[in-house]
Amino acid sequence: MTDSNEFKDDENDKDWEMGDEATGKPDKFRDAVKIGMRFNISSGVLALIINLVLLAVGLKEECISWNAIENLKKRMGTEARNEHDEVNVGLACMKMDGKTSKVNIGHNKTVKQETTTVIKEPKPGYLDHFHFAKKGLAIAGGMMNIILRTKSYLTLLAIGCDSTASNTSPKKGSIKFIEEQLGRCVQWIICLFHQAELPSRCLFGILDGPMKFPIGPTGPIGIAIRDINENLTPIVNFQKLKSNVKDIVNPKELFKGQNEMLMFYELIKGIESGNIDKEKYEKKQMPPMSQCRWRTTFMRVLSLYIRTENPTKELVTLVKYILEAYGPMCFDIVLYPQVYNGTYHFFNYAQNAKVRS
Repeated sequence: MTDSNEFKDDENDKDWEMGDEATGKPDKFRDAVKIGMRFNISSGVLALIINLVLLAVGLKEECISWNAIENLKKRMGTEARNEHDEVNVGLACMKMDGKTSKVNIGHNKTVKQETTTVIKEPKPGYLDHFHFAKKGLAIAGGMMNIILRTKSYLTLLAIGCDSTASNTSPKKGSIKFIEEQLGRCVQWIICLFHQAELPSRCLFGILDGPMKFPIGPTGPIGIAIRDINENLTPIVNFQKLKSNVKDIVNPKELFKGQNEMLMFYELIKGIESGNIDKEKYEKKQMPPMSQCRWRTTFMRVLSLYIRTENPTKELVTLVKYILEAYGPMCFDIVLYPQVYNGTYHFFNYAQNAKVRS
């Protein structure tokens, strides 16, 4: 017995399946194809969506085949690449940063992949990216491909990166291999956040005992800050401490979308003035600790200080270091990010740290 409501094939149901018979000119759909490429929509699905919209407005003759969409994608990609390469020629500065991300390989499976993204300076802009193993030689090979393609072999003056050994090692670092290929030295622009955190880690170890990775700090302060989100005791009448962090007129606007930086600034200024926003920070959860970003660890140290009635000498010393040396450098980098200010930032940091010691 056939249900009267059962769907039946109809001539009109096949109208959208235009296939290779579609005669619409693809160039008029460039904007739709660009959006489809951005969200990784297949050519078949994109052709289906476009054709359904055209049929809905009575423009059957404008329908387009999936083959035409696929060819348009390839043409647009080639045009974008050629335009990108024409603009980015003879560059003076490149900066790179790597990260590990999960890549979908199909069948609900993912693999971890190391990807390095490269940008240009002084007018920031995306250049390229490449996949690599965690080796300086492999990173240097990927960078040299970009240097040669952008015809920057003779014009490149500086390379920026973080201070990991795979980049900065004098024997196996990527910059060392790049300089060998270029036959000359280039200016190293190393991330100041990383440079400030390495001495900070050493100081933390001296004051609170050795680090154990991946656990991190294991002394009394380390144990307390690791469990601080589970032990949010009331804020006490803590002792005000001097800070070298400059006053920022509108921190909420400056750090819009950067909640960690805003919290860090408010904690420092609160300890400096002795006036912490208790309504906000009494039960405020601190960000996770990370061995790569010591700023979040130091935020927990500040949170511990404002909750400790009789802080130890080691805790007070660490908080003073954060307020007088580490914190000022972090915010100076944000306020004055230009490369030529880098030496001033590091000099001031070293001077403040020396005075603190």
